Amino acid sequence: KVNGALNELMEPIFETIFGNGDMLTSNMVIEGYKPMEKIANLIKFDKINPLNINNQKIQFKLAEGKLFVEPFDFTIGETKLTIAGSNSFDQTIDYIFSFAIPRKELGGAANSAIDGLLSQASSKGLDLSAADVINVDVNMVGPFTDPKIKTDLKKSASNATQAIKDKAK
Repeated sequence: KVNGALNELMEPIFETIFGNGDMLTSNMVIEGYKPMEKIANLIKFDKINPLNINNQKIQFKLAEGKLFVEPFDFTIGETKLTIAGSNSFDQTIDYIFSFAIPRKELGGAANSAIDGLLSQASSKGLDLSAADVINVDVNMVGPFTDPKIKTDLKKSASNATQAIKDKAK
C-alpha cells in the first residue's frame, strides 16, 4: 500500500510517499557487492559472500523519502543474523547487521586471535573459557556504491564482562 503526491509530469514526489508492505524472498542472493565483501573480510566470516536470503518475509515502511526495512532474522549455518535499516531514494543506505557467530564457525585467523587473548589471560592466572558465540554488530552507512563499514563489539564485551564476573564468583 502506497500513498503519495505526483508532480506536473506525473512523477512521484518521493518525500511525500508513505506506505508499507511485505516482500517475500525466494532464492535471493546478494553477490559481487563490494561492501558485503568488506564485511566478510572485516569480521573474518566468509559465509556471507555471497549472502543468501531465502524464504524470508521482509516487512518495510515508506516514509519521508526512505524505505525502512523492519528487523528480520535468519541463519547462515549455525550463525544467527538480524538485518534492519533503510534505503533512501537519494541512493544512501543505513543498515545494521547483527551477527551471533558460534566460535566454531569463525575462520582460523579469528580463532587464533581469540586464542591469543585467552592465553594472555591464563598467563595472569585467569582461567577464562572462550565465548561460545561472538556477537558483533556491523553498521553500513553512506552512499550505496561505497558505504562506510564499522563494527561494534559492545555486546561481546558486555557478554565477556559478565562471563568474567561469573568466573570470579
